[in-house]
Amino acid sequence: MSQYLLRNPNDLYFSYLPDDIQEYYPFDFLASFTSIDTHIFYDILNSLSEKQLRSLNRYIYQQWSLTKQHPEIQDMSPTPRQSDILSRVMTSPNSSENETKESHNQVYNNWIQRDPILSLYFMNQCLTFLLPK
Repeated sequence: MSQYLLRNPNDLYFSYLPDDIQEYYPFDFLASFTSIDTHIFYDILNSLSEKQLRSLNRYIYQQWSLTKQHPEIQDMSPTPRQSDILSRVMTSPNSSENETKESHNQVYNNWIQRDPILSLYFMNQCLTFLLPK
């Protein structure tokens, strides 16, 4: 499955250091893969500040909204599996609430539900946001 990632997730460690983690939250929303170490993403999420985590969440929310509205996706006749994935709603970031790592984990759990396709989508969006070219 690692061939479906846009970049090598280990590259994240060049920009975001696990040493920066002050408190480790046990995220658990991604599917398990044999060829992808999902803990890299959990380490990076733990090393982000609240502001960075909020920005990442907002970015993924916007990208998911745009993806669902893409004309090619709208024009295809979806299979039941595609319908299930496209019907998933990611909660909009609410800046008025005090967002915690636990609340982000809950948002991602409700949206991804350990689905491999959405897990790959999330990981690719993280790589795009955190490692711009």
